Amino acid sequence: GIQERCGLTEDFMSFVALSRRGLSEFELMDILQVPRAMFSSFFLAVTQILKVSCGLFTIAHALCLRAIEDKYLNHLLIRKSVRLRIVEYFQSRPVTHRTVDEMPWQLFHCRQWQELATSIMNPHIFFLLFSTDEGRFDLMIYWSQMLSGEIDSSDLNAKCDQCLSLADEFSFSVDEKVDLCLNLADMLQMLGYFDSSLPFIRRANHLQEATSGLN
Repeated sequence: GIQERCGLTEDFMSFVALSRRGLSEFELMDILQVPRAMFSSFFLAVTQILKVSCGLFTIAHALCLRAIEDKYLNHLLIRKSVRLRIVEYFQSRPVTHRTVDEMPWQLFHCRQWQELATSIMNPHIFFLLFSTDEGRFDLMIYWSQMLSGEIDSSDLNAKCDQCLSLADEFSFSVDEKVDLCLNLADMLQMLGYFDSSLPFIRRANHLQEATSGLN
């Protein structure tokens, strides 16, 4: 069973080791493109060095993780390639809390700044990130790093405008667009861009007034 898929051990261990909090059985089977029977056989062979937390496989011991990194992930380009394969997988899936937890984090560690900015300002992804304390913290980390020299404030404003435009394209409801405007304003204020937040607050007010006028 294990020998039927050349490189399975290296790929499996590399993906799990570089994931943020681990990967689920379904995610691993999909990324590795192996059937359940082969995956189950392989898992039984390596189960002693794995643990499962909240349905996600992770490396159980720090020494095992270090050994995997030394053997399979000993070059920056190799690590980047593995991370980008994880990104590609989540980009191909519907947006869920798993997407917003894993995909931007991998782009951040690959230093793919423009792709990261575009990703987190997709309105579906932004909404999910902003809906939790941890997601908002992630947004602050990502944008603080990008604004420290990788991207300037005009790009931030442009991405916020683009986020609203995409919400129109995706047929967000008026209430959703109001929430999105206020969330964008909150994020800009958290980042210290108070003046930049004002147009989004005004946009939210206009949307609410227009809705009230129709009722």
